[in-house]
Amino acid sequence: MPRALHRRGSLRALATDAWAVPGDLWTQLPGATGQRLSERFAPELAQADVRDFTGSLVAHEMLWRARGLSRWALAMARNGWFQQRAAHVVGDVPVTTDQTTVVFAHSYVALAPFREAKARGYRTVLGQIDPGHQHFQLVDRLAERWPEFGRAPAAPPAEYFAAWREECELADWIVVNSEWSRDSLERAGIPGAKLKVIPLAYEGESGAMGFERHVPIAFTADRPLRALFVGSAAVYKGIPSLLEAIDQLTGLPIVLRLVGELAATI
Repeated sequence: MPRALHRRGSLRALATDAWAVPGDLWTQLPGATGQRLSERFAPELAQADVRDFTGSLVAHEMLWRARGLSRWALAMARNGWFQQRAAHVVGDVPVTTDQTTVVFAHSYVALAPFREAKARGYRTVLGQIDPGHQHFQLVDRLAERWPEFGRAPAAPPAEYFAAWREECELADWIVVNSEWSRDSLERAGIPGAKLKVIPLAYEGESGAMGFERHVPIAFTADRPLRALFVGSAAVYKGIPSLLEAIDQLTGLPIVLRLVGELAATI
């Protein structure tokens, strides 16, 4: 999204937790940390106004680990840390009077930036990254139905979704990436008039345009239908339903491959 906005000349500034220009000290850090930071750069945004908090992030990650934070406690600490800094960027970036200023922020880290934006009379757009509260309720029901796939992941603390609901109230528009997410948010009480469905974007590799798929007239044992599932093999990714469907197709030339973390014994 930042690159698309920058191409249109509409990106006033980008606030991001980490940003490492090639050759920066951050990219020289040993191990996985340096590797991850070296990936936090987009050449197309080299001339954009990028406000990053890389040094603070590295220091705070060390502090959070030293305190033993993990799972939701760690996620909440990260979210709170980032949005406070992003809110300062909202208040610091100069604006022009001939254009409407819009603040876009992703769910669960948008509350502080949106409060600052509304105080300044800006428009707000929330990028919803998941189906929200309904997702965890559904996963609980599925885990109860298929206990052999393990327990449901721990749900976020109550304040996680309390803050999210305030984000939704402050948002002028909420972007979701599927009708499923739209329905989930509406079931959670979010006004449908605010919701806009924009599917996730995909950029193929340079040679993808020339790819041709050849599909046989009929699948056989020598040339079966090949199905690929990419994601965690877990209840919350729909694995039980997928395997039940495959069981009903016994005897047909189908090969299913699961690629991802095995979240429970199948």
